This record gives sequence, C-alpha cells and structure tokens, in this order.
Amino acid sequence: MDTKRFHVGTICTVAFDRLLDPFGISPKNVLLDFMLDGQLKKFGMELSLKECRLHLFDAFPWLKTVNHSGLRLKNLDAWLSAMEKIHGQFLVVRKIEPKNYILIPLAISVDDAREYGCPYCGAEFFPLNLLLWGGDCQSMLCPQCNRTYIVLYQGVTKSFLEILSYHPPLSPHPRRKKTSDPTTDVDMRIVGRVTT
Repeated sequence: MDTKRFHVGTICTVAFDRLLDPFGISPKNVLLDFMLDGQLKKFGMELSLKECRLHLFDAFPWLKTVNHSGLRLKNLDAWLSAMEKIHGQFLVVRKIEPKNYILIPLAISVDDAREYGCPYCGAEFFPLNLLLWGGDCQSMLCPQCNRTYIVLYQGVTKSFLEILSYHPPLSPHPRRKKTSDPTTDVDMRIVGRVTT
C-alpha cells in the first residue's frame, strides 16, 4: 500500500518539528516510518525528519502558509479544529520512492553507475565529477539533474561517507529493470558511456 491517511496534526508535527498532534508523539514516528517504507531506524530521526518534511511541504503546499508561532497548549485545540475545517481531519500521505529521496543519497555500485548512469535521471557516469572521497566510495554530483549519489567500488557494501549519522548501503540501481531473463535488463542502459 503506497498511501495512508494521517491526522492533520500528525502532518503538522512533522512539518514544523513541534508537537501539534492530539494523539501525542507516537503517530509522528508512524508517519515517518510509513513515508520511508519502514526505514526510520536505519536512517535515524534527524535525517528522516528532514527528508519527510521536504516531501510533506511538496505534497501539501498550504503548509508553507500556516502560522504556528503563537501556538500554546491553551489554544492548540482551537487551532487544530481550524486546520481540520480548512484542510480536512485526515490527509492522504504517499510513501517516498527511494529514487525520489532529496537528502538521502542512493549508494550504487561502480558497475551500475557505468552501465545505467545517474540513479535519478540516467545521465552518463562522469568519474571526474567528484564531490568527496571516502576510501572505496565517491560522492558524485550529476551534471544533468544536480542530484548527489554515492558510487561504491567492487566489494564495498556500505558507504564510508556519513550523512547525518547515516552510511548509505549498496542499493540496486533504480533504472535497472528486473526481469526473469537478465539479458533483457538493458532497456534503460545509457548509450555512449564513459569508461574509466
């Protein structure tokens, strides 16, 4: 199931990083874990919160106009009632596909990078477009979509580069089509690849 309904107070709690949920703190963790497809513990609270907040502001643009600065416990119920009347009590939230992560970079193998290019847009693998060196991995900036990803060299299964206490593990390339016949996994491969 790619979507789930959450209370507007839960969504505001994540969006504004303050407790605005009438049900307490627990639904916030449920929302984060749902959006990241069960990966909250793996990514950690800080990175998960920042990633999910960006996607919530994108999904619900009205969050950018919400004034919550004068909120206190005594007027929270009235504020939540107003939010429910304007936007609805429960809102549909969608899971984030790994290829759509903004802050959490994908870590792919060097072979997949050469074969399929950027995991986000498929642009060619440019080995000289180096951001950071971390032992047996590189942080790469795609010249086409301007997104960052990590390339792991042969035998490396986890990035040595740390992103808010998270070390991205090796992931399958999202542009690789999985079929029962491996010879048909070529339709999303890039043409004219750069070799290193």
